[in-house]
Amino acid sequence: MLYSSIFSILILAIIVCISLVIVTKDVYTQSAGHSDAKYKLATKMLRNAERRVTTQEVGHTIPPVIHFVFGLWDEEGTPLPEAYRHNLNMWRATPGITIKLWDRASILADILDDEWRPVYNALPRNIQRADMVRPLIMRKYGGVYLDLDILPTDISIASLLQFAATSKSGIKRCILFGEVDLNRVLAILPAVNRVRNRVPEAHGLRFANYAMASSPNHPFWDHYLQVIKDRLDYVSVLRKPGESVSAYDVLFTTGPDALTHAVNSVMSPANAPTPVVTIPKISRADMADVLILTKPETDSILYHQCSGSWRNAKDA
Repeated sequence: MLYSSIFSILILAIIVCISLVIVTKDVYTQSAGHSDAKYKLATKMLRNAERRVTTQEVGHTIPPVIHFVFGLWDEEGTPLPEAYRHNLNMWRATPGITIKLWDRASILADILDDEWRPVYNALPRNIQRADMVRPLIMRKYGGVYLDLDILPTDISIASLLQFAATSKSGIKRCILFGEVDLNRVLAILPAVNRVRNRVPEAHGLRFANYAMASSPNHPFWDHYLQVIKDRLDYVSVLRKPGESVSAYDVLFTTGPDALTHAVNSVMSPANAPTPVVTIPKISRADMADVLILTKPETDSILYHQCSGSWRNAKDA
C-alpha cells in the first residue's frame, strides 16, 4: 500500500512538471508568434472603423456610455483610490463617451429588482455581488461595463462601438471580450476544484467579465444570469456551514467561467462541459448579433492592470 501511494505521488508530480513545461512553452509561443499577427489584424480592423466614421454619421446600437462600479464593500463615502481616479480621468477624456460611476446606494436603488435583490443579499462574498450587477446593468441600460483597473489604448472604445454598428456581417448589439486562451493543460487543471467535479474547462477561449458591452435588453444577459443562479444553488449544496468561498468558487459561480459557459452552452454546446446544466432559453440565432473578440483583439483595445484585490479577500 505504501509503495502504491509513493508511486501515485511520483506520477502526479511528473504530470504537474510536464504541464508546467507545456504551459510555459505555449505562453512563450503565443507572445512571440501568431498572437502578434492577430494583434496587428485587430488594430487594422478597428482603425479602419475609426476612419470610416470620420466620413459618415453612424448611430450607435450600443449606447456610448461606460459604466464603472465602486464602493460595494467599502465604507460609505470612501474616496476612489488615486490609481482609479487616474484611470477614470483617462476614460473621461475619451471623445464621444459618457461616464457613469455606480456606488452601493445607486445599485440598490436602481439596478436590483425584486427577483435579484434576494440573490444579491444572500451572496457570501462582495466580489460575487460586483460580478452579478454587471449583467444587470447591461440588461437595463446597455453601454459598456469596465473594471476600474482598465486603461484605454490608442484604439478608442468609441471606434469599437462604431465598428459594431457598421459590421459587414451584420449589426452587433453585444460585445464579449476574450480573456485567455485555455490550452489542453490549462483546461484540465481547474477540474481538480471540487465545484467542477473533475469536469475540465474545455471551451478554449475564456471570456472576461472585466469588460462587456451591449444594447439594453439583449437576451444573452438573462441567460447568463440564469447560469449564475443555477451555479450558486449548486455550490450552496456543496459548501459546509461556515466554509469560506474560494477564489475559484467565485470564478465558477459569478465570474469568467460562468460567463464563458453561458456563451458556449448556446454557441457550442459540445465545448461546454459542466457539472451544472442550465437549459438555454435562447438559441444561436439570438447570438447572431454578438461580436466576439479574441484575446489579442481585446488587448489591442483595453489595458487591464489586473489589480485583483478581491483575491486577497479584500472584498470582505
